[in-house]
Amino acid sequence: MTGNAVRIATFIANGIRARMPILLGWLQKESPDVLCVQETKVQDPDFPCKSLADAGYESVFKGQKSYNGVAVLTRGKPGHVRIGFNEADHEEGPRLIAVNVDGVDIVNTYVPQGESPDTDKFVYKLDWLDRLYGYFETYYSPNDPLIWVGDFNVAPAPMDVYDPEKLLGHVGFHPKEHDVLSKLKAWGFVDVYRKCNPFVVAEF
Repeated sequence: MTGNAVRIATFIANGIRARMPILLGWLQKESPDVLCVQETKVQDPDFPCKSLADAGYESVFKGQKSYNGVAVLTRGKPGHVRIGFNEADHEEGPRLIAVNVDGVDIVNTYVPQGESPDTDKFVYKLDWLDRLYGYFETYYSPNDPLIWVGDFNVAPAPMDVYDPEKLLGHVGFHPKEHDVLSKLKAWGFVDVYRKCNPFVVAEF
């Protein structure tokens, strides 16, 4: 690790095994301290631990075949590891992993896509995000050194979609999704990308 400076990256893999040549080359070039991966789409026994270990990374992961899956790769062994919303939460394990690296808590999430606003999957997505809010309230404080990354499956602002008027109300750009994302941000998060790129002016 690099003392108090921890370099953290995030990557939506859409199948980590298929992306390994790209991923290993990128890790060698950029050498982040932490890489959070979503949509690994691999069962735990088949996760490419050895290849990543040969590249210098510990792997913490939870996955399913052809579906979901999250992982956190770290240069050294991470501190506490939490998979899912709680210890009994086997169903949501493939969507949430939290680790501690050099005193910084990192929460990696793969938020449900939601399919369509008129489906049970959309209701499930909103409920999942509400549960995530409760998770942050239970395990953390807004004053903690905490990083939340992942695939949020929500476009927060008009500039994030190609046709805001046409897409408003569709899954991924729905007022109910914006409301729950705003609630999560108000808990204590700052959009680091937009903070570091002040020319990008948009809010949840």
